[in-house]
This record gives sequence, C-alpha cells and structure tokens, in this order.
Amino acid sequence: MRYPKITKENRLAYLQDIRLEAVELTRYSRKETREMYEYLRGNQLPWEVKNLLINRGQPIRWENIIQEIDTSLDGMKRMSKTEVEVINRHEDDVERVAVLEKLHRATLDSTSWWSEKQRADLDLRVAELSVIESSLVLLDEYDKQGQGLKEVKHTHIPALECLIDMYSRRPDYSDARYFHCDRLYDVKMLKAVYGNNADKLVANNRGMARVTRTWYRNGDEIRIATWQDDVILEDNPQPYTKTQGRFSVSIRKMHYTAHKEYYGIYRNVKPFQN
Repeated sequence: MRYPKITKENRLAYLQDIRLEAVELTRYSRKETREMYEYLRGNQLPWEVKNLLINRGQPIRWENIIQEIDTSLDGMKRMSKTEVEVINRHEDDVERVAVLEKLHRATLDSTSWWSEKQRADLDLRVAELSVIESSLVLLDEYDKQGQGLKEVKHTHIPALECLIDMYSRRPDYSDARYFHCDRLYDVKMLKAVYGNNADKLVANNRGMARVTRTWYRNGDEIRIATWQDDVILEDNPQPYTKTQGRFSVSIRKMHYTAHKEYYGIYRNVKPFQN
C-alpha cells in the first residue's frame, strides 16, 4: 500500500487530524477501560450511589469478582513459562539464528522485561490492548574491538495513553497509518531538552504539559513526532530501518466489536449492583 507524502508545511495539521480521528474512534473503548480499571481496584460504585446507600443506612456491598478472577489468571500466568526456539531453514542462517536465540533468551531472562510484560498483560486482560515500545540504548561498555555495546529496551505504554488506528486490520498492526502516545511531562524537563521550541507549550497549574508522540507514515518512510496542539518539538525518521515497515511498538489487540471498539475479557463480569 502506498501512503501519501506529507509536506513540512502541512505536517502539524496532518498530526492534528489523525489524532482527532483516533480520539473519536477510541472514545468508548478508553471509557470502558477506565471503568474496568476502577472495578478492578474495587471502586465499583459511583459516589452518588455510595452517598445514597449511606443516607439510607444500608451497607456498601459489592462482590469484586473481577479482582478474584484476575488474581487467579495472573497467578497461573506467573507459574507458567513459555519456551521459544529459533530454527534455521537454510545453512546460511545458522549464525544469524544463534545470535537471535541468544538475544531472545537474554531478553526473557531480564527482570525489567518481565516487569514491563506483566503490566502489558494486565492491560491485555482489562482493555484487550497491549503496547510495548522497543528501543536501543547505548551502554557505557565496549567490546574487544572497541565498539560500543547496545541494549534492547522494552517499555510498556499504558493502554489509556494510547490512541491507535482503528482502521488497521492486520493482527500485527503492520498496516496502521499511525500510533499516538499521550502523556504528561514536566515542562521544565521539556524546555531543557527542546529549548525555545518548548516555550509554546500549554501546561496545567502544576507545570505539567500533555504531549503526544506520534509514529506515522510519510510516503515510504516512518517518522516519529513529538508535539502538542500548536507546536512540533521534534520530528525525525524512525531510527530503526529494518523493521519491515512496522512501527517500533508491539501492539496486541484481540477482542473488538463490529464497530471496531476493543474491550477486555471482563466486559460481561460486572458487579450485581451495577
């Protein structure tokens, strides 16, 4: 599929348009995800219902069956272990396969990987949307040839910070036009990184600004932009060129309705008082 080439002059307007599209199309999915996380934490009754029960002298009762089920699923998952073996199909692939298998095992043995994966799996159960960003980090170490060593870092992006392309049809999200990540950043930190470009940022009374990172396709190129409503702080090509046309984020989305709304496995397991 060919994707349009976006000129530098139209880039901000394009980013605004595709973000607005994602906000509108994911509105109900994100609303349900917030609700289900509240249920999971036990906050299953709205404050007005709690006040009504108190005024009546009735006890506030609910059965947190969602927490019970989730604890069981998480326990079974932690006790299980998945072994993945990389098999070479050609003689020329032997060395490459050996490197990939060592890299894969090193990743699975990493404590940080498991902590990120546990949070991503919780998102998958509650929201049926799980996102992990992969990046290369330069280490302060060198090999025998003096080459700097790098480490593959995997970072979980919370589902409620994600705005996805709801028109994507492939399970691996490889046909998506964009992916957005919205989160709050300290304006002082942003100014230290981006200098004068950050002066136009709009912040709340605590000095926090909501900034969007967007992966998007510009012709045959994948770019990553960091921006807010009226200012682009940064816009560069994705540094990883051998990703076969994929974004440097791994996205899992399983259950969704005919209207493309995604939802978690607990949709039909709600408290009896609700």
